[in-house]
Amino acid sequence: MRASHLKTGTFIAVCLFASTLFTSAQTPQASDAESLTSLRERADHGNADAQLALGKIYRDGKQAPQDFKEAAVWFRKAADRGNAEAQEILARLYYNGHGVPKDASEAAGWVRKAADQGYAPAQVDLGSLYNEGAGVPRDLGEAARWFRKAADQGNATAQFNLGNFYFYGKGVPKDLGEAARWWRKAADQGEASAQEELALMYQDGEGMPADFSEAARLFRKAADQGNASAQVNLGKLYFQGKGVAQDYGEAVRWYRKSADQGDGAAQVDLGSLYEHGVGGLPQNFNEAALWYRKAADQGLAVAQRLLARLYAKGDGVPKDSGEAARWYRKAADQGDAEAQLALGLQYTRGDGVPKDAEEAARLYRKAADQGNAFAQLMLGMAYSGAQGVKWDLNEAVRWKRMAADQGLALAQQELAYVYSTGGQGVPVDDVVAYMWLTLASRGMDVGKSRDQLAAKMTPEQVAEAERLAAQWKPSAK
Repeated sequence: MRASHLKTGTFIAVCLFASTLFTSAQTPQASDAESLTSLRERADHGNADAQLALGKIYRDGKQAPQDFKEAAVWFRKAADRGNAEAQEILARLYYNGHGVPKDASEAAGWVRKAADQGYAPAQVDLGSLYNEGAGVPRDLGEAARWFRKAADQGNATAQFNLGNFYFYGKGVPKDLGEAARWWRKAADQGEASAQEELALMYQDGEGMPADFSEAARLFRKAADQGNASAQVNLGKLYFQGKGVAQDYGEAVRWYRKSADQGDGAAQVDLGSLYEHGVGGLPQNFNEAALWYRKAADQGLAVAQRLLARLYAKGDGVPKDSGEAARWYRKAADQGDAEAQLALGLQYTRGDGVPKDAEEAARLYRKAADQGNAFAQLMLGMAYSGAQGVKWDLNEAVRWKRMAADQGLALAQQELAYVYSTGGQGVPVDDVVAYMWLTLASRGMDVGKSRDQLAAKMTPEQVAEAERLAAQWKPSAK
């Protein structure tokens, strides 16, 4: 599976209509005031090319003071004469509210005029508007149709977007082969995002046999263009020695390039390398805290949790349980199960927060519902001790069993105690108790508990318990 930070479900290039700086043809350069005056004269006489060029000059502010209102005047004049590029630029001005009132419907009207003339950048923009439902009803089928028109003309942005649509099955049937085909067309034109997506397909074996060497080659092409997520992915391949010779120095170099661009995933990875002193880096908790904080400040839940852990331990930052709780809360509120568990434990202990059994149980349940085994055990303990929840032995055993079934040794030991004593609403069953205790012994020291339990059992019962333990397999979360 791809890492989530690489597949956001949005379309990088689809959003270009709103965010990209103007990328139309180069403005004819006026070498001095006289040539600018000459350009204005031709524009005043109705020359659409001159009107377009004059609009770009005022838009870009390179040969005259930047003035979006004046730019819009000249773009409209050229657009009214049917100049497709001017129509597309005028649409962008309306979409972004530059020099004209912000109006997505007006933007859609102008971009359609240009798209209907076969102007590929406008076709991409119109596809983007249909994808967003901005100025037109949201219609992924129409979005795909306009992307295809531009893609068939060789427009790399459209090819990338169409690949996205096929990969996710948006507006077209899901087809990994078609996704790869369109991404390859865009990648061959140097589209970094397409190079990265195609690399991920090779890395993960999605729609094609896995090929780490090809993945590394494509990641490098995108990384060399400054694509931050491709840089971190290339770093991972160097760290793991997949598709390239293992080289921790190269891994760290690419992680740092990405992290320096603000990529949160790279910042987390770099922080982890410093925290644990791996990848050729010396253990440095101060550096770990620095990189975790950069990612945490961007809202990455995993970074917030890791930073909280540093505060809880006092590694690289002053030990501060209250600050740990604050960062755990940020991650927990985003659904991070480990942060929910850690914060629940703080409420149980009254560590950095007021002691609050109900809040602890609420957090344990959130993490337990996501399959966190230790949270399941803690929730089971809460039910058996009436801590923050109503006393319920059935619920207590149910949650403890869920944790034990995942292989958590502490939960297995707890279930062994429950079945050996019959004290939580289950009948005494030494065979089952011995089975759980045998499983627990694989992950922790259970002392003489098994010998003491075996002393009460027949050899046949012990053999049956050991048989059950040998056949046991952990369940999924």
